[in-house]
Amino acid sequence: MNPDRRQLLVMLAALTVSLPAIPGFLWATAAANDKDASPCINGSEEALDVFMELSHRLTSSSELDRKTGQQILQQMNSEPWGPEHMQRVLDKIDAGGNKKDITEIFATFDDAELWFAGHLITTWVTGMYFHESRNMVISYDHALMFSAFRDIYPQPNHCNSEFAYWQVAPLQQ
Repeated sequence: MNPDRRQLLVMLAALTVSLPAIPGFLWATAAANDKDASPCINGSEEALDVFMELSHRLTSSSELDRKTGQQILQQMNSEPWGPEHMQRVLDKIDAGGNKKDITEIFATFDDAELWFAGHLITTWVTGMYFHESRNMVISYDHALMFSAFRDIYPQPNHCNSEFAYWQVAPLQQ
């Protein structure tokens, strides 16, 4: 048998044996790269700190609640493109540093980054998480839209009555 043909057969046999392991190896490599790429993906305190700094920068508010931020971060990370868009926005904000005005940084965003920044700001302002997959209340108490009225309207009121209960006149006594 020709030595070159023997070597080719040995290489083909080794490749055939290693084929089942390749998808697992590629998945592990991609997962490791994803975790290294975005500091906001994992559920650590450092990830929350980075996310809160991003939120402070985008909303221009220093009164953001960490527990609410943790819930928003969890929802953003569950989106199909959330971690990628978050990382791209973080990269552009970090590249601008604190020297650049946020409007100058927004001018560098592409459509996906603008969508993500608007999505994040909307969630903080309304306290609602809006996404095509689901909508949910994160927090009305810490929604920024109520912060302008905190001195005259301390907390949003929550009513446990059924819908439209005010249409029925109270009983006369």
